[in-house]
Amino acid sequence: MNILAEAIKTAGEDRAKIREAILALKGYQGVLGTFSFTPNGDGLSEVSVVQIEQGKPKLLKSVSVEAK
Repeated sequence: MNILAEAIKTAGEDRAKIREAILALKGYQGVLGTFSFTPNGDGLSEVSVVQIEQGKPKLLKSVSVEAK
């Protein structure tokens, strides 16, 4: 939702310009990680895999989805 709000701030209310602003977004720092988009609109992001051990989260690895 924050990505959409940022695009509207940048592009105004024109749907085509909002789409262009979202696709141009690179390295947006969101709550769940860093986001970028391909020219086709595919989301590129990073997610963390965690395991709860004795009630505390333990980071197992971070996985990035990148453009091919």
